[in-house]
Amino acid sequence: MTLINLIRQSSAVHMLADGLSFSPSGKIRRGTKLCALPHLPAMLGVRGPLLASPLLAEILGSAAGTYDELKSNVAIIVRAHMPQIVRMLEGNADPGAFEIIVGGISQSTGPDNFTMRTNGASAWIIQDPGELMISPLTDAIGAAIMSAFSGRGSYDALDPVIDGVRMIEIQRENWSFGDATLPGGFIQLMSVGRDGLITTSIAHRWDDAETPPATELGAVA
Repeated sequence: MTLINLIRQSSAVHMLADGLSFSPSGKIRRGTKLCALPHLPAMLGVRGPLLASPLLAEILGSAAGTYDELKSNVAIIVRAHMPQIVRMLEGNADPGAFEIIVGGISQSTGPDNFTMRTNGASAWIIQDPGELMISPLTDAIGAAIMSAFSGRGSYDALDPVIDGVRMIEIQRENWSFGDATLPGGFIQLMSVGRDGLITTSIAHRWDDAETPPATELGAVA
């Protein structure tokens, strides 16, 4: 299961994702799940089929000229390209079902973020997950993170590397998603500053011994 978290601060937006995925045949792959859209400026991650993130980054990045334009038109753009998207992601269990997570700099409001799903009750609706997005999230994960960070005062006090990695470790420690694969490989951090500068780095790596085997798994991005 793909893990993508986001921290929105007054000067930047930070997104963190694990680097473990599986091909439709169950083969382990390690790679980035976050894509930069520097001309907007924005970054994008996708929870869903393998290869959805770079495909959607290409489609959305070429169809919008600013962050605000992307946010306003994302549902229209993705709907129009769904036949192509499904065809390109063929082989995955449900190639048309995914969640798009976007963070960037709005020309009108500064640091901003939103999500959009293509399936479920909230399909095609732009959602504001707030200044801290933890995904996936359970009551146990939420309680553990609140306990660990309740004294920080504001989201600006969070260190995206130290605190961002710790939040993901808390998610792994409280993992309770049945057969869903534990996030692994590495943690990629991507940040978009108010000045439009986009940076990315590997904030943490797990040993191979901590990486779960690819057994009886479909495509997981």
